Amino acid sequence: MLKRILRRGLGFIYSVEYFLDLIMYIKYVMIRRDRLSKFYKPYKINFTEDVVIAFYCGVGDFIYGIPLYCEIKKQLNSSGSDAKLIAYVGGAKNRMNSPLIASLIKELGLFDEVKVFTPPVPAYWKTLKLEELYSKETTDNIFSFAYKTNNKVPNRISSIFSQYSLKNSSNDPYGIPLVKRDSCAAISDLIDAVLSTNKKVVLLHLDARSGNYNYDEIVNLSLALIKIGYTVLSYTPKIECVDDNYLEFERLLASPYFFTAPAQLSIFNTLYLLDELSPFVVAVNSVFWPLTQITKTKTLALHYIDSGDGYQFFHPEMIFVTTNKYSYKKLKKNKISEKSVIYAYPEYYDVDSRNYRNYHSDYIVHLVALYS
Repeated sequence: MLKRILRRGLGFIYSVEYFLDLIMYIKYVMIRRDRLSKFYKPYKINFTEDVVIAFYCGVGDFIYGIPLYCEIKKQLNSSGSDAKLIAYVGGAKNRMNSPLIASLIKELGLFDEVKVFTPPVPAYWKTLKLEELYSKETTDNIFSFAYKTNNKVPNRISSIFSQYSLKNSSNDPYGIPLVKRDSCAAISDLIDAVLSTNKKVVLLHLDARSGNYNYDEIVNLSLALIKIGYTVLSYTPKIECVDDNYLEFERLLASPYFFTAPAQLSIFNTLYLLDELSPFVVAVNSVFWPLTQITKTKTLALHYIDSGDGYQFFHPEMIFVTTNKYSYKKLKKNKISEKSVIYAYPEYYDVDSRNYRNYHSDYIVHLVALYS
């Protein structure tokens, strides 16, 4: 088993994670026993005091946590105290998306205050220390938005609730209560132009900021989808021309059936667009997975990381493609997902130097035609 892991290039990554976990555990036992829970030990919240959550995560993970923030706020309001829900975000622009999360927190209206902490270096969530927050706040109710994947729960929302020792009171285990939508001139014009093609729309989001991943076959993929009758809307910001595909790149840009989303759209702009266009979404691990969960949009989810926790991102409108046997088997055992999970064999993808999966464009086109 160990040789298999090392052969796949995962040994070093796992070693780093285990090493950082060990450091956190030692610090808990030797230094911070009276203040911090052991990493991953389920939190216990005192709802008669302020609740402070430090966010050092991607936007997608933050969105999956919205049902939790609603539950915490609900219990704070019913406690009879004046306790507040306070958020801290990292004061730096990095792959943890701190400025975007700060903006989302303010828009949600669930948190009473939003403050800033000094982010750790490197930008890795397990390096987060909370001493700064303890020096600023008067409560011991201070938690990092970190959690361990719980194999006994079916999805990411349930896993987050498990970390905070709370139960989701919603009747919909996949529900994320984010109802706000925003339009703007750029979005309205784009929607009108796309709908005027009178074709089924495929929305592509094939990059992931947190993993620094960009799909490199987007030109060929887009042209192939257009050829079989789709309109393509790309949310991938980096569509580059390389020496061997210059003509294809120019042909794609000239096509009346290819569109790119304006830069710097908000989450609420994107939710509005998803509602209005009802596209078939093709997305790698990214913020589009929770967004399509909110809008209940049909999604071809391309799991580009060979990780065993991928199954927790599934939602009922998703066709989940993975190369990880554990995630595949977990989804096959679930009645909701058993017919919506695909195990991709090695002939359908390439593996890059970071062990990321790049699914072949013809394979993606086949799946889009089959499931859209």
